[in-house]
Amino acid sequence: MILPDLLLDKFKNVLLIDDDDIVNSINKVMIDHAKFAEKVTAKTSVDAAMEYLSSVDSESFPDVIFLDLDMPVKNGWDFLEEFKNLEGRNRAKLVVLTSSISTKDETRAKEFDEIVAYVPKPLSPELIHQIHVKHIGSPFLFGK
Repeated sequence: MILPDLLLDKFKNVLLIDDDDIVNSINKVMIDHAKFAEKVTAKTSVDAAMEYLSSVDSESFPDVIFLDLDMPVKNGWDFLEEFKNLEGRNRAKLVVLTSSISTKDETRAKEFDEIVAYVPKPLSPELIHQIHVKHIGSPFLFGK
């Protein structure tokens, strides 16, 4: 399905956090295709993401962070715990992008105010559009 060109504001900066480079590449293409953001940065680990977030100025801090939960060494939950202590974090909206079908994960995600959506992989232009519309007008989107 091709979406109409709607007048939705583009986000300036988006961060992808997923340990799979291929998934990051596909998601970047989808985000670009959906005209969701001006700049997309991808990191493949929690430590790399935290290092990046600690180094960017407030102007470059991501507006939206797409976060995978299931990663080796440190997972998405570890990221969220570290993210709580990060200066500037209030600017970012987090979208959990996961292949997990665990209702425990979805319930746990609701405990984090920064998370605005919990959606299944993979990203598609339609899902990106839905996230964009709903996260601006609604505090939380779970599922499709």
